[in-house]
Amino acid sequence: MENDEHEKPRLTTVQALALMSVREAGCGREAKGWVYSGMSFRMACDLGLHLDSGTLSRSRDASLKDEEIDARRITFWGCFLFDKYVIPQIFVLRNIDFNIRCWSNYLGRLPQLTSTIITTPKFDVFPGEESEIWAAYTDSGFNQSHAQPTRTRAVALQISSLCEISSDLMNYFYNPIDIDRTKGKQAELKKLSDIHQRLEAWRRKIPPEMEPREGGLPSMLVMQYV
Repeated sequence: MENDEHEKPRLTTVQALALMSVREAGCGREAKGWVYSGMSFRMACDLGLHLDSGTLSRSRDASLKDEEIDARRITFWGCFLFDKYVIPQIFVLRNIDFNIRCWSNYLGRLPQLTSTIITTPKFDVFPGEESEIWAAYTDSGFNQSHAQPTRTRAVALQISSLCEISSDLMNYFYNPIDIDRTKGKQAELKKLSDIHQRLEAWRRKIPPEMEPREGGLPSMLVMQYV
């Protein structure tokens, strides 16, 4: 990259690197995309996006506006999703539709962002933003037949919770340090049962408006059929 942008940690650079990783994967250059994703995730941690702003120094925390704190959380949890989600599919974040090849599941590798390092809360849901109308864009323009509220952040929160479960599953069953160790059949069955119960609990908590239906938001349909 020009001007050594990778040496100047910024939120926009974290976001750009993540999107560049997706583009490279979409062009069949998975190895290059994997490198870009790693740069994005490491830069996010370098900026402390995985940490609760309350744990930062008081002088720095005092300089962060609410909008900046929100942007940091959105960016980090976007990285968290890129690291784990089991597609390529469509996900909508901040009203941008894009194809995602999310790396740990896509390449069969362990997640790079583990839950043990995260203290930052998830982002808030703002009713005004959620009520903005989404309509499908077709070759003939916008199709208003299934126009509906975007629910962008609400859906993203649900997917983030699903990613946390996916991360735990991969770390338990596919960690190369533990994979050759005999855990015992009972321990594995117990872990599988725990993960199954968490998935069932996640499914039960989904609001009725996010149930799969004809004309539903693409992000909601993807969330349901992963």
